[in-house]
Amino acid sequence: MLVAGELEIINNFCKNKSEKEGRLKLLQKIAYFSSIYHWASVLEFYAAWLRLIELGLLKEGSDGLPDNPDDDSCEDAVSSVCFIAGDHRNSEVPLLTVMHILFLREHNRIAKQLRPNHPEWNDDNDKILNEARKILTGVYQHIVYNEFLPALLGFDWSIAQFVDGSTRNAFGAAAYWMGHSLVGNSVGSSNSLFNEIRSIELHETFVNTETIRDSAQYSPTRIGRWMSSQYDRKMDRFLSKEVQDHLFQDRNNPLDALDLGALNIQRGRDHGLPGYNRFRQFCGRFPAAFWTNTPGGFVDHDYNTVAKLKSVYSLAQVNDIKRQTLAGIYCRNLNIMYQKHSTKNISEPR
Repeated sequence: MLVAGELEIINNFCKNKSEKEGRLKLLQKIAYFSSIYHWASVLEFYAAWLRLIELGLLKEGSDGLPDNPDDDSCEDAVSSVCFIAGDHRNSEVPLLTVMHILFLREHNRIAKQLRPNHPEWNDDNDKILNEARKILTGVYQHIVYNEFLPALLGFDWSIAQFVDGSTRNAFGAAAYWMGHSLVGNSVGSSNSLFNEIRSIELHETFVNTETIRDSAQYSPTRIGRWMSSQYDRKMDRFLSKEVQDHLFQDRNNPLDALDLGALNIQRGRDHGLPGYNRFRQFCGRFPAAFWTNTPGGFVDHDYNTVAKLKSVYSLAQVNDIKRQTLAGIYCRNLNIMYQKHSTKNISEPR
């Protein structure tokens, strides 16, 4: 665990370092695009807990996802018990919970259609469940490549057959967090005409399933309608105050909250990501050498963004750090005037 000021970070696990590559962080779920996070964890007993013994279906609760009485992290445990799904983050915010419910219901819809169409599988519930899972994974991948990525990157018909499609460390620890700038300030509820009828500040819903369970004012259906009509958020360098100042805020102590931007930066350090200029070079661009948006500088950014970057990561700080030595620390703190210089390689045998 790493504690930076008041920011508590739990370090991610790493796989063993090999001779050909550095140490890499382990993914808790899966490296490829899959609907597995709706279906099951990598743990077999967890997967078994989520499924019904019969019919090849997944368990549903009265509010969509089944309850998890063993998880006490949700607020007001009596009326706001956490849900359970293949991804432990399912109850972090209602917007995410709704997506889990959507794919849970879609899995069960597919499984129910498979049974009458394949009577030879009637005695094999595992077959029905796994076939439904494969179909849903294909649907999920199609949505990602046909709808989401074109909206994000533009459409590309080319196919790179031999490219490794698994997730890079840098993608999971930095690049995909661009989506955090798309997070809004509220969770809303819309009627059948898709008109917003009420809303609540986002931080009031963190790790709290009451909004999902409120069938009179919110519910998965009303929140889902509201989500489908939100088109105003654009990817940029800004974060909502709801996640910058109030992330997982304690209801009884408003000062006890996290900053998502700070967490993102710290997680990149935890994962050993290289600096910004290394990524510029990786993407075929020249490294930035000056705090300007002119040639030789941050040509891809506007002037105000460059100025803000400079105020946080000043070259003076970096240069001052690079001038420091262990000998200097010895001399300043042990009242030593000078140290003998040694050029001996400490790895040489005696």
